[in-house]
Amino acid sequence: MSAPPAAFDESDSLKSAKGVETAEPVVVVEPNAKVGSNKSANLEQALTPELIISPIEDTDSDSEYTYEPGIINRKCCSWCCIILALIAALICALYFTVGPDKNQEVAQGVVVTEAPTAVPTAAPTMAPTAAPTTQLFADTMELLLPYTAVQTLVDTETPQGQALRQLVSELEASGGDPNPHRITQRYALMTLYLSTSQDGWDTNIGWDEFREDECDWYGIKTCRFLDDGTFGVSNIELDNNGLAGSLPSEICALAPNLESLDMRGNALVGDIPACLKDFDKLAQVFLNNNQFSGEIPTGVLGIASMTVIDLSQNDLEGPVSYLFGDDTAATGLRTVSLNDNRLTGDFPTEALLFPNLSTLRLHGLNMKGEVPESVCDAQQQSSTFLTTLTADCVELFCTCCTACF
Repeated sequence: MSAPPAAFDESDSLKSAKGVETAEPVVVVEPNAKVGSNKSANLEQALTPELIISPIEDTDSDSEYTYEPGIINRKCCSWCCIILALIAALICALYFTVGPDKNQEVAQGVVVTEAPTAVPTAAPTMAPTAAPTTQLFADTMELLLPYTAVQTLVDTETPQGQALRQLVSELEASGGDPNPHRITQRYALMTLYLSTSQDGWDTNIGWDEFREDECDWYGIKTCRFLDDGTFGVSNIELDNNGLAGSLPSEICALAPNLESLDMRGNALVGDIPACLKDFDKLAQVFLNNNQFSGEIPTGVLGIASMTVIDLSQNDLEGPVSYLFGDDTAATGLRTVSLNDNRLTGDFPTEALLFPNLSTLRLHGLNMKGEVPESVCDAQQQSSTFLTTLTADCVELFCTCCTACF
């Protein structure tokens, strides 16, 4: 076994190193250190035999190895320098990543998980628009409350709720349109389409995408220029076009301007909206050849502008006489077709109040009695009154009917 280097003071530092196992950790003591008497005593007491390096013999090899403390110290110093350099690099990286204004938070244990980005996130951009969107929705809904109940509007499954959301989406995209007439008009037409297009219309150009100008949609035949600078729908012709479902009461939002409504030859069901009597400009109504049920709205024949109304070939019921009443406003009424329904009662003598009534079709009903002689006399004395009069002449005796069924 080779002797330790001459610079190594075995007597002072390694007296008890004999028999130390190689698996135990060791502490290196600088061999050239000058230690005073007191310090030497303390060092001697602190160093146990397990912590002092001594030459170790490798019994499994023919070679002998000697630990040289100077070399070990240099290696330890090198590793310490490397570790310190890594720590310094990590601190610098944190400093420049977090920024000078955040170093206090790092010192206090705040962990920054992500550096700030230059592009704003979605939340800040959406927050400012939340309140206006809510207000726009509320304002739009308030305009529609005269035509639709709140519960129906807030229900996203109803045609009305879907139409409302479509409107709000359009208003958001355009920056908002304050014209209430335009809003209610589009709402009425959207609701009409969504309520009657379950099986698909035969032609739905413009309706399927709710194009910007509703006057260009299929079946909107006429739009009239209004005083407020907008256009009002005045003529709708959607006859024989595959409409199926109920005719929504929201169509009454068109009352101020609608003059003609033609939806004959479809599969419309349910009641005829009661507000039909409020269309003060309505002149022509064709709802025949559908499946409407219930009673005909009272007063519909009394609209001053009404000239032609055809409700034939439906499932309508109720007494015929109350349709005419004693309202003489509709002096221009010329044609009334009520045939092929389930209407009942006697012949309406109130027909005499409509001097220009030229056509009255009452066949295919459940009427009883007879046509009064006063009616037949008026017919004979006029060249325009009841030139066409039909009835089931067996159940409703008639001597002046032009056609009996």
